[in-house]
Amino acid sequence: MNPRTITVGNSTSGADGNISLFTFPGEVRTIYSGIGIYYLDFTSTQRVGVRVDYTVEPKINDIKKKIDTAYEEAIIIAKQEK
Repeated sequence: MNPRTITVGNSTSGADGNISLFTFPGEVRTIYSGIGIYYLDFTSTQRVGVRVDYTVEPKINDIKKKIDTAYEEAIIIAKQEK
């Protein structure tokens, strides 16, 4: 992992990994995640979410205008980091 890597955006729900489908007798079905996702220091992202260095929350008007606020902020940050 590159120490100069940053994350820009908003927090995730922590629901990551694969999904497995299972059908019980009687056609009762369930879906579950069976793989853990970890950072290099072995801390889990499951039920916690991705670490965010710069939080950017999308606004309704930006969504309507199809503006990617996280991308726009990342460009600004990248230009400052040079």
